[in-house]
Amino acid sequence: MFSGLFALIGFVGFLILLAINILFLSDENSSIVNKILLFGISGFVVLFFLPFVFNSDGGIKESRIIGKYVVNTNVLPGKNADWQYEHYKLEVTKDKYLVVSFYDKGTLMSKDSVEYTFVKRFVSDRIKILGPSQHHFFQDNPTLYRKGSSFTYRFFSKKYGNVYFRKKKWYEFH
Repeated sequence: MFSGLFALIGFVGFLILLAINILFLSDENSSIVNKILLFGISGFVVLFFLPFVFNSDGGIKESRIIGKYVVNTNVLPGKNADWQYEHYKLEVTKDKYLVVSFYDKGTLMSKDSVEYTFVKRFVSDRIKILGPSQHHFFQDNPTLYRKGSSFTYRFFSKKYGNVYFRKKKWYEFH
């Protein structure tokens, strides 16, 4: 939220300084020292606000959240994460269902689903589980962790503890 505000301030400031620079550079009566000083201040302001312009993404929205997820083995690496990766897949559907699939040796063994909605009061949209479910992943709302434009969902499981999912195409794990 604040990075978007800084980006807007930086952009408006840049436009004002650009207009002042054009006026001063075209003015024959202003000294070269004043022109260099104004140009230097303008450059400093632009360099200060530039990171905010490129890092203001507005959060993770519903359209980016919907899709297929795999267990993120990078968060808690090890044999347990590898086993979970091989056995669980998650899908966030457009029809407002979270679907977890359990596989054994590549064969679908079971599917569980629960209805959800998006809570849009925050920078990033959040998933809120609506109905009761027997599946251990769906006992509580997932937590969205984001870094820049990438994100991971954490589901708490009574069986496994924290299980992290990332949006990615499933591939054979070796």
